Amino acid sequence: MAPIWVPFLYIGALIMGMLTFSRYLRRQKQAKISATEPWFPTHQARDLYITLLQADPPTEEKILMSALLCRAVTDVKRIWQLRDSKQALNILVQKGSLGDETVARFAAAERELEAEVVDVVAEANTFKAGWGQWIFASASEIAQREKIKSVLEGLPKIKQEQDRIYASRRAQTSSSTPAPASIADPRTTSATSATTTALGSSAEGLVKRAAGAGGVEDALLESDAPSSGTSTPALMGTPVKGGVPTAKTKTLGSNRKKGKRK
Repeated sequence: MAPIWVPFLYIGALIMGMLTFSRYLRRQKQAKISATEPWFPTHQARDLYITLLQADPPTEEKILMSALLCRAVTDVKRIWQLRDSKQALNILVQKGSLGDETVARFAAAERELEAEVVDVVAEANTFKAGWGQWIFASASEIAQREKIKSVLEGLPKIKQEQDRIYASRRAQTSSSTPAPASIADPRTTSATSATTTALGSSAEGLVKRAAGAGGVEDALLESDAPSSGTSTPALMGTPVKGGVPTAKTKTLGSNRKKGKRK
């Protein structure tokens, strides 16, 4: 019969093997993450500050403070980049478009940036007590000003590009579109046709009156006579209202007509 400690020995050996295998896997993953390209390039502002801080002739305090402020400005810009990239990264990970390697790189960049912020705050408090609470506020203002300045400096280049695109589109439109034919104004055409119709009706009426009255002069006199609702004066030579010819003029026209018939 086997001793009672043999099963416990088997369980212990199994647990030790699993622990060794998991440690090996973690080391492999860590080595793979370290071998991959970092999320951000080399922090030049941090390297410059460390170089000035370790200089053999001691550097002036104002220069060190300026170098530390530039380091904080770079950290603020990186914080903005991580904040803008995090939402898109989460969406792509949910869809399965990105692997674990990219997620690990992003997480490593976040941890590195958190440690960098803590280091900058600690360095700022060594120069002046309480400056660590305000250094990143000043760095944010400087970074925002640099961002606006870069946008304003790029406006002339954008304007030139838009002018070039607009000129090319205008040239294509002018070459493909034929010249428009001359089109008469409909208002002028309608007014001219109305005037012609009115003149034709007046001339036709005058001819009819001349044929019925026996002469053009009598037709003209009848066209100038007052309407049916207007009373004609009894006395000869009395003018009618509105400048209508008198009865005497009408009598002379009738005598002239009789003479022509004789």
